Amino acid sequence: MFERELQEIGNKISDLIKAELRRQGLIDSGALIDSIFCRVSITPDGFTFSVEAEDYYKYLDADYSITSNVLNSSEFNEVQTQIANVYSLIILEELNKTN
Repeated sequence: MFERELQEIGNKISDLIKAELRRQGLIDSGALIDSIFCRVSITPDGFTFSVEAEDYYKYLDADYSITSNVLNSSEFNEVQTQIANVYSLIILEELNKTN
């Protein structure tokens, strides 16, 4: 129902992680950048985003706070607004079903 909008948000999350890796100079072969993907799953209660990457991302993240930096960035605030907008659309759609 809102798959396109959700995938756009997932793509933005992936882009923010890639940008943070570049900002910190953590690019070597490019394999990690190429592996980063944000999977969107629609659940009965809404949706989830899960980031998939090469296994060594978790070690870099532990040492360089990549995820934390992304989540605390002003760019991620925009992502949160987009997520809230999708939830608003879902709620409106559900309310319209009951009328």
